[in-house]
Amino acid sequence: MASKADGVQEQARIQEQVRKLVSEGQHKCALQVVLNHHGPSLFAYLVTRLPQRADAEDVYQDLALGLLRSLPVFRGECPIRAWAFVIARNLANSFHRSNGRLEDPWTSSVLEIAAQSLHSTPALERECLLAERRALVVKGSEALSEETWSEEDWEIVRLYYLGLSWEEVAHVLQGGEGEVTSKRTQNLKQRFHRKLEPRLRKLGREIDPQVGARSTT
Repeated sequence: MASKADGVQEQARIQEQVRKLVSEGQHKCALQVVLNHHGPSLFAYLVTRLPQRADAEDVYQDLALGLLRSLPVFRGECPIRAWAFVIARNLANSFHRSNGRLEDPWTSSVLEIAAQSLHSTPALERECLLAERRALVVKGSEALSEETWSEEDWEIVRLYYLGLSWEEVAHVLQGGEGEVTSKRTQNLKQRFHRKLEPRLRKLGREIDPQVGARSTT
């Protein structure tokens, strides 16, 4: 299993590759890198947030277009995975506010990049299936819960469950803006393990973002 340090180095490598491509004006190539590495978990996140899988498929295409438009202004102030999740979160919130899908003049090339990021290789398909399985467990937990959870509580669960680091979770929750302090990340970690994880266990759910979910009942 890859170590935490290996994961941080890999994220830094991806981020540098994307910034280099953007600086060279190769925005669609940069988008392809982002989605090939993070597309499955971004799609799974949308599955947890939206009513139907078909809605997630539609909004994932909107996400690809939104990322392409935003890449030229990405400055690396937060991890690129967290930045992509901020855009996905904003699109999910917009979907719920409008109670319908978002319309945009998509280009065929962006649609193709979005589709390939989930299905172009057997490895990507397996990663997408695993991420979606995790998403459905979280969504099922929300349906089973009789306790009152805040939306931010569930957002912490979703993001942690899909493999984001606590620093990335903090960046997403604050919209990718501003510095994330070690105190903030530590508070989120303690909030999960002391408050949210025990509640999930009551529902028969135990979370390990490295290996997926397992029932405790």
